[in-house]
Amino acid sequence: MKNKKVLYILLPAVFIVWGYIAFKIFGHLYRNDSVPFTQGEIKTVAKKNSIPDTFSLINNYPDPFLKRRIKKNNTVSKRVKKTIYDTKKIVWPVIKYTGRMENQHTKKSLVSITVNGKECIFKTGEQRKILLY
Repeated sequence: MKNKKVLYILLPAVFIVWGYIAFKIFGHLYRNDSVPFTQGEIKTVAKKNSIPDTFSLINNYPDPFLKRRIKKNNTVSKRVKKTIYDTKKIVWPVIKYTGRMENQHTKKSLVSITVNGKECIFKTGEQRKILLY
């Protein structure tokens, strides 16, 4: 009789606890947090009395690793004009590994690879030039 009373009290308590946990999990999974997007005007604010911030770093402290002071180089480097090269867009082939086959008796392997829709079978260590286009 004693065990039935404990069972009648603990079983609903277990269901309530697990129900609360499931409610929290599913509440976070299926939550709709979307914020409506409204396109408005972009306002720019001009700063009044803007003073340019000019400063220079003083880095004449000793190097903690070398235990000596770093000599300051006062030479001004020339700006190098960056040249822009015409870059061609490289179209990489679609390479897909489709499987491996092994001979049970000789233990030699063959690998199947698909390059741009063309299937090629390679032996171990074999190299081939494949036409990509």
